[in-house]
Amino acid sequence: MDKGTKRSYSYTANDTAEALVAIFKKFQDSNEIGSEFGEVMISIGSSRALEIVFEHKALPIAEIWKPQRKQNEGFDFHTECPENLINFGEAKYSGSINSHIKAIPQIERFINEEKHFRDRVHLKNLASAESINNLDDDNFGVIAAFSINSDNHESIMDNALNSICNSSLAKGATAIYLVGVICSA
Repeated sequence: MDKGTKRSYSYTANDTAEALVAIFKKFQDSNEIGSEFGEVMISIGSSRALEIVFEHKALPIAEIWKPQRKQNEGFDFHTECPENLINFGEAKYSGSINSHIKAIPQIERFINEEKHFRDRVHLKNLASAESINNLDDDNFGVIAAFSINSDNHESIMDNALNSICNSSLAKGATAIYLVGVICSA
């Protein structure tokens, strides 16, 4: 990233950092995982897990570089995989339901609304030129990252996989990742 681009992002990053600190402080004070903290935790954790397990490059979470302070209007996080694809991630947390039922339809809606292409203007500063070219050619991946609140992990993942297979994502995305984060004891 060149000097001017770094300067352009510094205000957004500083502003967002304050919002993220407030989210983390709220968790620290209450010791309860709310939806804001849960989604940030799932975004960062899923991105990191894909980095470790599948050698993805974890890109900064969207809250850091999008112009809005919080509740961005698109994907929560992004990775770049060894196949030079940008993967668009949506994180959902719930303390009571298995939130893949929210994540997958939202990803599908975001792709239909071409929100992945709206992120391109920023991603060209964060991802490789080859990955950007692949995105321009409609080659990209999606990541549904969600909390699991059941001891029946396999069944939940099977249901998520069935949801993906029955969605338009199965025909539109080049790669699909499901990341279940176990939140029950």
